[in-house]
Amino acid sequence: MVTENTFDRLRTLNGLFAHTGASILDSAEHIRRVLDFISEEQHGETTELSFAEGAYHLARWHFGPEDERNLLFAHWNVSNDEQFSPLWIRQSLIARMKQLAGYRTAFLLITGLREAVCPAGSYWTKKRQEHYDQVLNYISELVCSWSAPDSNLQLALL
Repeated sequence: MVTENTFDRLRTLNGLFAHTGASILDSAEHIRRVLDFISEEQHGETTELSFAEGAYHLARWHFGPEDERNLLFAHWNVSNDEQFSPLWIRQSLIARMKQLAGYRTAFLLITGLREAVCPAGSYWTKKRQEHYDQVLNYISELVCSWSAPDSNLQLALL
Protein backbone atom coordinates (compact mmCIF):
# COMPACT_ATOMS: atom_id res chain seq x y z
CA MET A 1 0.00 0.00 0.00
CA VAL A 2 1.32 3.41 -0.90
CA THR A 3 1.44 5.80 2.02
CA GLU A 4 1.78 9.56 1.99
CA ASN A 5 5.29 9.07 3.37
CA THR A 6 6.14 7.07 0.23
CA PHE A 7 4.97 9.94 -1.94
CA ASP A 8 6.96 12.44 0.15
CA ARG A 9 10.09 10.33 -0.27
CA LEU A 10 9.47 9.98 -4.01
CA ARG A 11 9.03 13.75 -4.31
CA THR A 12 12.36 14.25 -2.51
CA LEU A 13 14.06 11.73 -4.78
CA ASN A 14 12.53 13.44 -7.81
CA GLY A 15 14.15 16.71 -6.70
CA LEU A 16 17.51 15.00 -6.18
CA PHE A 17 17.36 13.39 -9.63
CA ALA A 18 16.55 16.76 -11.18
CA HIS A 19 19.87 18.16 -9.96
CA THR A 20 22.12 15.31 -11.11
CA GLY A 21 22.92 17.00 -14.39
CA ALA A 22 21.72 13.96 -16.33
CA SER A 23 18.04 14.82 -16.09
CA ILE A 24 15.93 17.32 -17.96
CA LEU A 25 14.71 19.89 -15.42
CA ASP A 26 11.29 20.17 -17.08
CA SER A 27 10.72 16.47 -16.53
CA ALA A 28 11.10 16.91 -12.76
CA GLU A 29 8.20 19.37 -12.69
CA HIS A 30 6.01 17.07 -14.76
CA ILE A 31 6.87 14.11 -12.54
CA ARG A 32 6.14 16.15 -9.41
CA ARG A 33 2.71 16.96 -10.79
CA VAL A 34 2.08 13.29 -11.57
CA LEU A 35 3.09 12.32 -8.03
CA ASP A 36 0.79 15.00 -6.60
CA PHE A 37 -2.08 13.78 -8.77
CA ILE A 38 -1.58 10.12 -7.86
CA SER A 39 -1.25 11.04 -4.19
CA GLU A 40 -4.56 12.89 -4.27
CA GLU A 41 -6.34 10.21 -6.30
CA GLN A 42 -5.20 7.24 -4.24
CA HIS A 43 -7.04 8.30 -1.08
CA GLY A 44 -9.57 5.59 -0.30
CA GLU A 45 -7.99 3.14 -2.74
CA THR A 46 -5.17 0.73 -2.21
CA THR A 47 -2.32 0.82 -4.66
CA GLU A 48 0.52 -1.65 -4.54
CA LEU A 49 3.74 0.26 -5.12
CA SER A 50 6.79 0.15 -2.92
CA PHE A 51 9.24 2.99 -2.58
CA ALA A 52 11.88 0.86 -4.35
CA GLU A 53 9.59 0.34 -7.36
CA GLY A 54 8.78 4.04 -7.42
CA ALA A 55 12.49 4.93 -7.23
CA TYR A 56 13.29 2.75 -10.23
CA HIS A 57 10.38 4.27 -12.18
CA LEU A 58 11.66 7.76 -11.35
CA ALA A 59 15.16 6.79 -12.50
CA ARG A 60 13.77 5.52 -15.79
CA TRP A 61 11.71 8.70 -16.31
CA HIS A 62 14.64 11.00 -15.51
CA PHE A 63 17.51 9.13 -17.13
CA GLY A 64 15.84 6.98 -19.80
CA PRO A 65 15.85 3.22 -20.28
CA GLU A 66 18.67 1.33 -18.55
CA ASP A 67 20.33 0.27 -21.79
CA GLU A 68 20.43 3.87 -23.12
CA ARG A 69 21.42 5.92 -20.08
CA ASN A 70 24.87 7.13 -19.24
CA LEU A 71 24.08 7.38 -15.52
CA LEU A 72 23.64 4.19 -13.54
CA PHE A 73 21.13 4.15 -10.70
CA ALA A 74 21.43 1.67 -7.83
CA HIS A 75 19.27 1.37 -4.72
CA TRP A 76 20.11 -0.39 -1.46
CA ASN A 77 17.45 -0.72 1.22
CA VAL A 78 19.44 -1.52 4.36
CA SER A 79 16.39 -2.40 6.48
CA ASN A 80 15.36 -5.23 4.11
CA ASP A 81 18.45 -7.26 4.94
CA GLU A 82 18.54 -9.58 7.93
CA GLN A 83 21.81 -8.67 9.58
CA PHE A 84 23.16 -5.29 10.56
CA SER A 85 26.85 -5.38 11.40
CA PRO A 86 29.92 -3.56 10.06
CA LEU A 87 31.15 -6.64 8.19
CA TRP A 88 27.76 -7.18 6.57
CA ILE A 89 27.49 -3.49 5.65
CA ARG A 90 30.92 -3.65 4.05
CA GLN A 91 30.01 -6.72 1.99
CA SER A 92 26.66 -5.30 0.83
CA LEU A 93 28.09 -1.88 0.00
CA ILE A 94 31.02 -3.35 -1.94
CA ALA A 95 28.52 -5.43 -3.94
CA ARG A 96 26.62 -2.21 -4.82
CA MET A 97 29.85 -0.43 -5.72
CA LYS A 98 30.79 -3.29 -8.05
CA GLN A 99 27.44 -2.80 -9.80
CA LEU A 100 28.44 0.82 -10.44
CA ALA A 101 31.89 -0.07 -11.78
CA GLY A 102 32.46 0.97 -15.36
CA TYR A 103 30.13 3.98 -15.22
CA ARG A 104 31.59 7.45 -15.03
CA THR A 105 28.36 8.82 -13.57
CA ALA A 106 26.28 6.97 -11.00
CA PHE A 107 23.65 7.60 -8.35
CA LEU A 108 23.57 5.35 -5.28
CA LEU A 109 20.47 5.63 -3.13
CA ILE A 110 20.58 4.13 0.35
CA THR A 111 17.35 3.84 2.32
CA GLY A 112 16.32 2.18 5.56
CA LEU A 113 19.46 2.96 7.53
CA ARG A 114 17.56 4.72 10.27
CA GLU A 115 15.16 1.78 10.58
CA ALA A 116 18.09 -0.66 10.72
CA VAL A 117 19.73 1.29 13.55
CA CYS A 118 16.46 1.77 15.46
CA PRO A 119 13.93 -1.02 14.75
CA ALA A 120 10.20 -0.38 15.07
CA GLY A 121 9.08 -0.18 18.67
CA SER A 122 12.45 1.10 19.88
CA TYR A 123 13.38 4.58 20.99
CA TRP A 124 15.87 6.83 19.26
CA THR A 125 18.51 7.39 21.92
CA LYS A 126 21.76 9.31 22.06
CA LYS A 127 23.66 6.02 21.75
CA ARG A 128 21.67 5.09 18.64
CA GLN A 129 22.37 8.53 17.16
CA GLU A 130 26.10 8.02 17.74
CA HIS A 131 25.89 4.58 16.11
CA TYR A 132 23.96 6.05 13.17
CA ASP A 133 26.60 8.78 12.71
CA GLN A 134 29.39 6.18 12.83
CA VAL A 135 27.65 4.04 10.19
CA LEU A 136 27.13 7.12 7.97
CA ASN A 137 30.83 7.98 8.20
CA TYR A 138 31.77 4.37 7.50
CA ILE A 139 29.53 4.25 4.42
CA SER A 140 30.89 7.56 3.11
CA GLU A 141 34.50 6.46 3.56
CA LEU A 142 33.88 3.07 1.95
CA VAL A 143 32.07 4.62 -1.02
CA CYS A 144 34.92 7.08 -1.53
CA SER A 145 37.55 4.36 -1.35
CA TRP A 146 35.73 2.13 -3.85
CA SER A 147 34.86 4.81 -6.42
CA ALA A 148 37.19 5.62 -9.26
CA PRO A 149 38.98 8.99 -9.04
CA ASP A 150 37.46 10.23 -12.31
CA SER A 151 33.91 9.04 -11.55
CA ASN A 152 30.99 11.24 -10.60
CA LEU A 153 29.19 9.27 -7.91
CA GLN A 154 26.29 10.84 -6.07
CA LEU A 155 25.34 9.22 -2.78
CA ALA A 156 21.94 9.92 -1.25
CA LEU A 157 20.59 8.57 2.03
CA LEU A 158 16.85 8.78 2.59
